[in-house]
Amino acid sequence: MLYETAIGLQLGHFASRTELENIAGKVNAIILLSTDYIAKQEEFVLPAVAEYEPSIGDVFRQEHKATAEQIEALSIAVEEALCAITEAQREEAGRFLEHLFTQFLRAQLRLMGRKEKVLNPILSRYYNTEVLHSIQQELIQHDDCQKSLIQVAWIIKTLEEEELVDWLKTVEKKASTHCMQSLLTAAEEQLEAHRFDKLSGALTEGALVA
Repeated sequence: MLYETAIGLQLGHFASRTELENIAGKVNAIILLSTDYIAKQEEFVLPAVAEYEPSIGDVFRQEHKATAEQIEALSIAVEEALCAITEAQREEAGRFLEHLFTQFLRAQLRLMGRKEKVLNPILSRYYNTEVLHSIQQELIQHDDCQKSLIQVAWIIKTLEEEELVDWLKTVEKKASTHCMQSLLTAAEEQLEAHRFDKLSGALTEGALVA
């Protein structure tokens, strides 16, 4: 999602209000999900890390503060871009937004790499599979319908059927019927027919597709 948004910014013709509004919407989705991601990491993941490695938890809390500052700058840039009146102003605002997003992307890739190398080994060292699964379930259950629908295309692309079923079952615990139907419709549109049939068959007695 980060890469696709970055490419859209690189190739954007921001003099066009329609195109600028389209890419601004994608950046706003990144802002929403990134803000939510930080909040959930702070509430569920970092406390588990800090239980055994408090200094590591502190380091990543500082990283999150830096990310939050970048998010704030992006949010302001989006608003300024959408307020631009002339083609020249939109082009300038769009290019500045591209510049900020490129910085954000680079920082996020570095941070993801550090988390992969540092946080995951710590969690695996001190917690068993059941505890880690419970943390994962907590994270998913705190996704509302809007965030789930924004993420569903990327989740479908990256998860195997069993993992996707597990995600849908967890989301279902708090999602409305309309939200679940929208998620399943998205899955049906993106999956090959045989994969969607396999997914449907794996859901608990067909309850999610009733």
